[in-house]
Amino acid sequence: QGGSGRIEWRQDGGDYAATLSAPVTRQSWRVSGGPGRASIEGLSGGPRQGPDASALVFEATHWRVPVDRLDDWLLGLAGRDDAVHFGSDGRLDRIDGEGWVVSYADWRAVDGVELPGRVEAVQGESRVRLVVDGWTLGAGPP
Repeated sequence: QGGSGRIEWRQDGGDYAATLSAPVTRQSWRVSGGPGRASIEGLSGGPRQGPDASALVFEATHWRVPVDRLDDWLLGLAGRDDAVHFGSDGRLDRIDGEGWVVSYADWRAVDGVELPGRVEAVQGESRVRLVVDGWTLGAGPP
């Protein structure tokens, strides 16, 4: 199955809040949490909590999204067991980790930091493609 969606991600240290929406079905969910804890809202039957955000998202949407790794992977940060590959231009090209292959493209300077404009994560037949509309670094609105 395929489809399009939108993710708005906010990160503060280890805590995150992400809003996922599927325009075609007009459904949206809010996933939040931190290390070892997650909750999802917007489900019929009320919110759900658990230790694994990816499992909660899959249960709600049937989308395989590596929620617990997205914050690092969006920034191009590899975990200690990840394999890292660089392109001929010296920029990060790909991270292989936890069964996912994460590819990077469309690098852009944001406040003096190079960040990707496109990130694609693939695991088997599951594919998450993110096109970044904009980056905001530093303190954001409360």
